[in-house]
Amino acid sequence: MVSAWEAAENYLEDLINRNFTRVEKMRPDGRAKTCRIHDMLRDFCIKEAGSERENFLQEMKRSINGFEPSIAELQKFRRLCIHSNILNFISLKPYGPRVRSFVCFSKSEVALPTENASAIPAAFKLLRVLEVNPSNLQKSPMTCTSCQLRYLTLSTDLAILPAAFSKLWNIQTLVVDTTSRTLEIKADIWKMVQLRHLKTNAATTLPKTGKGSKEGENPRHSVQFHQKAAQKKYLKGLAI
Repeated sequence: MVSAWEAAENYLEDLINRNFTRVEKMRPDGRAKTCRIHDMLRDFCIKEAGSERENFLQEMKRSINGFEPSIAELQKFRRLCIHSNILNFISLKPYGPRVRSFVCFSKSEVALPTENASAIPAAFKLLRVLEVNPSNLQKSPMTCTSCQLRYLTLSTDLAILPAAFSKLWNIQTLVVDTTSRTLEIKADIWKMVQLRHLKTNAATTLPKTGKGSKEGENPRHSVQFHQKAAQKKYLKGLAI
């Protein structure tokens, strides 16, 4: 059975073969790493994903009365994007029961206090994609209610990846960009059976397989880091 990841790569390869996208960088194994799309295709995607369809990605813009669209309208959106004023946005206590993706890109680094960081998973309980960059999280926003997450990018000063991250059972991509020179991984990454990509800018040592984590127990999904890892098709990415 073809996995969702393999299906996505097949679709991407088809787009490349049809010249809808062009390869920007290649992986060592010859597969596409990054791609660019042509202007005409970009305009088409914006039109399809915009208000003419179902507000595929809703941008939150600062206005005189707060934000546009209003905080009260969040209940109908599934994907949110904000480029600035994230502190003001979080302080308004947003609530989006349908929100699956929350992405923030700020021109300058913003320090998110603990109470603001903790408010993110509380506001969007079904969140699957979270990227707040370049915000310096003073504390990880992860709680036991964050187990739906598939993709997570953290900009923080963490020196330790807490054991609580082991509860992110569905996480597939985890990026930790930290100001610390080293990152101690206390989370049992061997139990994070969906994990495909782990990336950090800090020096780190991967933990040994724990007693409760049997190597190869679920070889189709487990991430194995050892000398022969490059031969395992389920290891998609490791950057340390």
